[in-house]
Amino acid sequence: MATDNHFINFNLRNPKAKESTIHFIVRWRGNRYVGNANSRINPKHWTKGQRANTGLLKQTTKQRDAYKAINKRLDMNRETVNQIFETYLEQNGVTPDLATFKQLVKDALNKQDSQAETKKMTLLYFIDNVMPTKTFATKEGLKTVTPQTVRNYKQTGRLLREFGAKYRMDIDFDTINTDFYNKFVPWMQTKPVQGRQENSMTVGGKNDLGHTSNFIGKTINNIKSIMNYAVEKGYTENLAYKDKKFISPVDERIDHIYLSVAQLDEMWSLPFTPKEPHLEIARDLFLISAWTGLRFSDLETFNEHARFDNPGQITIVTQKTGQEVTIPLIDPPVKSILDKYKGRLPHMFNQKANKHIKTVAARLKDFDNDLTLTRTEGGAKVTRVFKRSEMVSMHTARRSFATNMVQTFSVSPFNVMKITGHKTFAVFDNYIKSTASEVADQIADKVNELRNPQMKIS
Repeated sequence: MATDNHFINFNLRNPKAKESTIHFIVRWRGNRYVGNANSRINPKHWTKGQRANTGLLKQTTKQRDAYKAINKRLDMNRETVNQIFETYLEQNGVTPDLATFKQLVKDALNKQDSQAETKKMTLLYFIDNVMPTKTFATKEGLKTVTPQTVRNYKQTGRLLREFGAKYRMDIDFDTINTDFYNKFVPWMQTKPVQGRQENSMTVGGKNDLGHTSNFIGKTINNIKSIMNYAVEKGYTENLAYKDKKFISPVDERIDHIYLSVAQLDEMWSLPFTPKEPHLEIARDLFLISAWTGLRFSDLETFNEHARFDNPGQITIVTQKTGQEVTIPLIDPPVKSILDKYKGRLPHMFNQKANKHIKTVAARLKDFDNDLTLTRTEGGAKVTRVFKRSEMVSMHTARRSFATNMVQTFSVSPFNVMKITGHKTFAVFDNYIKSTASEVADQIADKVNELRNPQMKIS
């Protein structure tokens, strides 16, 4: 039986031109076939490995996507040629002659073109494979996509799939309109939520109620972001999602907790056994965030991106906004923690850190008592009771930073916003956690301090 000894290479038709057609050349048993790879490229961007260079420093996102598409077509051409030889040899015991090979290539490429015309980009495929996972270009410049944002988009895709299966709908770009919205939001409100943390008694409502109003709002915002990117990339012209009726449910202000300065100091003084390094690391990362205002995503890249240009300060480009911020190196505990780890923070996954910091918080005084939380679930107000320590997460640290800076240290909210990266006071204000009574006491103390320094209202 004959053996398959064919070779395929990709060459530029005119390497000296500003733009050249890419050819694929097949050689076997003294035969030579030259085919058009249906791609053109600047010869300066063609690599010795016979590929379009997708790693150029000044390459735009659009150009990089185009070059990735070229490389994908080249891989398809190679796969087509290999498949032709494999199938023909298996069926006939010999490799095809030149004339037969030409016809087989023609038939195969025509079939690919036909499939390409009928196959269209779908919304769900777009979410899974096209939405940016690291950076993308905007009018303001290159924007970084955090791992959490990527996970949020994937989660939105899963919800759209589940919704489509429930109503036997093909979810696509053109289906994202007010009719979709009017079905999707009620479905989210009544959809039983799997895995919700119910560690304490339920005062009102049912355990199988739907998603919270805030979660639904974030999902709608994700859909809008995805559609905006698809429109920008030219995959759809549907703008129905911009209708005034296609709105996110009202962002419900929840009374999340924060840790006071005294509680943060108590957490810093907690002892840990040699068998609890995971708790100590979670505590240290929490305190870094609580005294710098950095997000957990910034802690994950701290070792690569943090700079110490000025004594007593940290400068870092934040992952979510791409904004450079300069933060005072408050000690204790920030400098002490950095010194402990020789300037390089230990790594811990966000999910693990959230789990361990609840254990740490449970060791604080007055953190084993109950906390009542009222929020909208399934379109209805529901009151639940939790242990206070169960409500602590790594994000609580950032909320504690904002609250303590404004409420305890009387730093201007607008100066704190320069560190936290909030662009509007309305959003920032949701981070500042204090009761009406606390605000009243603070106002009274401040006024009294200015009017009569010798007297203070208790």
